[in-house]
Amino acid sequence: MTVQAQSPEEYIESLPEERGEAVRIVRDVIRRNLPPGYEEGMQYGLIGWYVPLEHFPDTYNGQPLALGRAGQPEELHQPLPELGVRRSQHRALVQGPIRRQRQEA
Repeated sequence: MTVQAQSPEEYIESLPEERGEAVRIVRDVIRRNLPPGYEEGMQYGLIGWYVPLEHFPDTYNGQPLALGRAGQPEELHQPLPELGVRRSQHRALVQGPIRRQRQEA
């Protein structure tokens, strides 16, 4: 089953109840701790948190710079939800453009 959700809420609703609840819990924790300037949306079929292209347009693939993703990729047959998070070495790269924009505002 490949989920074609257009929003995080739609994605969670499409999952089996137990999996949806696990993803919902992870999502809530991340959203409470998400640094200013990041956005939430769908990336590669999973819920993603990323720096929008307006803040950091110069990425190698033209996609927003991802902080991480959470979800249940069915094609991988994983029993537990996936959570991928970027290492802290990217933090300075990400915070620079966001910090500059806040100072300019």
